[in-house]
Amino acid sequence: MIGRIKIYPWEKEIRIDLSNWKLKKGDNVIIKNTDTDGEMEAVEILDAAENIAGASTLCGSAVIVRVAAASDIDAVNNYNLKKEEVLNFAKKQAKIYSLDIKFIDVQYSFDGSRITFGFVSAQRVDFRELVKALSRHFQKSIKMVQVGSRDEARNFGGVGGCGRQLCCASFLKKIESVTLNDAKIQRMDQRGSARLSGICGRLKCCLAFESKTYEELNASMPFMNKEVETKKGKGRVIDIYVLEKKVKVLYADNTYNFLEIGEIKIIDSVK
Repeated sequence: MIGRIKIYPWEKEIRIDLSNWKLKKGDNVIIKNTDTDGEMEAVEILDAAENIAGASTLCGSAVIVRVAAASDIDAVNNYNLKKEEVLNFAKKQAKIYSLDIKFIDVQYSFDGSRITFGFVSAQRVDFRELVKALSRHFQKSIKMVQVGSRDEARNFGGVGGCGRQLCCASFLKKIESVTLNDAKIQRMDQRGSARLSGICGRLKCCLAFESKTYEELNASMPFMNKEVETKKGKGRVIDIYVLEKKVKVLYADNTYNFLEIGEIKIIDSVK
């Protein structure tokens, strides 16, 4: 049995071995995180199944110690009640040290000995003096984690330009790299950055996972400005509608038609 968990909300999900535990989605467990010197963390099982895609790459740094007791959940909830106060103090200190950062979340370790701050910044930040100030005030170990803008959007969620919940915060388990080539394949590279960017300010995730479909559909479409033969005569393709499998054809008399692919014949320019 394989499970998915997140140690920090802004991190990617990791897979963990559940074979010795009778656990299901929504259960809370205490894990030992060897990436942080074996510190304990309380996490929720986000998914549990016999076979999860990519399960061959299990995370060996997270090992389940026990199922979380009611007292464990209470302790976590008590830490969460302090979040707003902690974040407000950190924001004030960041201003004092003139740091251009945006805090997105704060997490206590399970034993309460460490506070981890997730933040976003357009550049690398020297936060050593800030860490000292936070450590003195809270009397705890302080950890700062710079989070990417995509991970910020995934953490907080929201609604995209399509009117639906953000892909990264709903069904996408892995955020793929997105390039301008993905936009070109979908003929969106001429629509301006506002149409191409998500609320994170980066290229929209949907451009990547829809790219393959568009690439397959484009294989049956003529190129722009390609000469074609139609019932009305010869014309030139001036626009392409991939999903509808239609093209806009301009004729010599400056009239045009919207035609399906089956209604045109590409003129081979090779002699």
